Amino acid sequence: MTSGVRTGRYVLLFALIIVSALVFRNRGSQSLDFTFPYFSGAANIESLYDWRISPSDYQRVKGLRAKQYLAYRHQRTQDFHLNTYNNYGYVLIVLVARTLFWWMGDGNAAVTLQIIVHAAICLAVFARLATFVRRWTFLVLYALNPIVLHVVTFPYYYFWAVLPCFVLAYVGLGGAKGKAWVVPGVMLIFLGFLVRPPTLFVCLLTFALLVWQGRRATATIAVCAFALLQFQALGHFYTSPWHTAYIGLGAYSNPFGIAKPLDSAGFDYYRNQTGKQMTTDPISGSFQDPHSRADYWNVLHTRYSRIFRDHPILIARNAVLNTIQSFGPGYDVDRSWVTLLSTVAGLIMIGLIVVCRQWLWGLAILAYAVAFTPYFPPVPAYLFGAYLFTALAMGGIVERLASAISQRYRLRPSAPAPRAE
Repeated sequence: MTSGVRTGRYVLLFALIIVSALVFRNRGSQSLDFTFPYFSGAANIESLYDWRISPSDYQRVKGLRAKQYLAYRHQRTQDFHLNTYNNYGYVLIVLVARTLFWWMGDGNAAVTLQIIVHAAICLAVFARLATFVRRWTFLVLYALNPIVLHVVTFPYYYFWAVLPCFVLAYVGLGGAKGKAWVVPGVMLIFLGFLVRPPTLFVCLLTFALLVWQGRRATATIAVCAFALLQFQALGHFYTSPWHTAYIGLGAYSNPFGIAKPLDSAGFDYYRNQTGKQMTTDPISGSFQDPHSRADYWNVLHTRYSRIFRDHPILIARNAVLNTIQSFGPGYDVDRSWVTLLSTVAGLIMIGLIVVCRQWLWGLAILAYAVAFTPYFPPVPAYLFGAYLFTALAMGGIVERLASAISQRYRLRPSAPAPRAE
């Protein structure tokens, strides 16, 4: 294939992914209380990790509908409130988006950047896949999959967990040769980690894979660079698990009165125990106060520790179900039958990974999921980064099964021709 034809094919594929993302675009958005700190922080940035958000700008956007808010460009103001919660990485993502697409509202700019990055990642992976079967399986299950695009086009940080996953996939597919890729590769890994700290095990697996490939010098450089970046970012990661662990008990039947894994379950328990109400207003909400937040986490920590001690079988059951579902589409909060099908699909997928020896991708899915599945169900937004590994595993599985079936029929002896009388 000539370079011109190859380039034309990639341009066409890039356009197809962009169009598909627009067709299947997710029209929803996260609650204003959770998105505003990132968007206002990007508009008011002074220096790295100095997270300033604007009270007056918050008052301007409080009454906007979702579509209006996506089209709103946050203002830089002289009044500001220092944000004390959440992981910092998505502020940088929004900053890049609003800088590149200055004519758009911040929400629409973030979605546009996410679509373009998704298309670029898909092309980079597609180019590393060696066979027709693996390429088309990847396109159908990942690049053009409406479920995947539903998260890609959601204006929040969930999508960006894919960055460390992409680097691991690229290394696993034989890319990233030499040492020139180390700086951009580690920056992508760290940015994804800064957005979503639960991707830590994917980062570590990437370094281990480099060592297994015999690239010890490259691995050493990457580890040192990652550690240095992480050290200078200390204090900007918030990873207390107690809120998430407590509400995660509501994913399945339980005797604790937690019907669903929703934030309100934790807030309701805290109010019943202390008489205090947790609120998430990013300016004046009690959740923004470090002392109130610490007290809230302490109450849930005490409760969850008691539950863990008294009901270890229930905790283990939840962890097993969560982990199995991470090999499928994930957990559905509102439809139990979807969760059941996801559990069955996860079991089948685990079996196929073992039978077809897709060890790297199976281990990658596990590395991604194990940071939260011991205590929280793998809802699609949380599980998004693992979808890349699942699609790559399925490509290898489909190819192996097709080859086995083809070989079986090719080797089957044909019936003898009838003899003439």
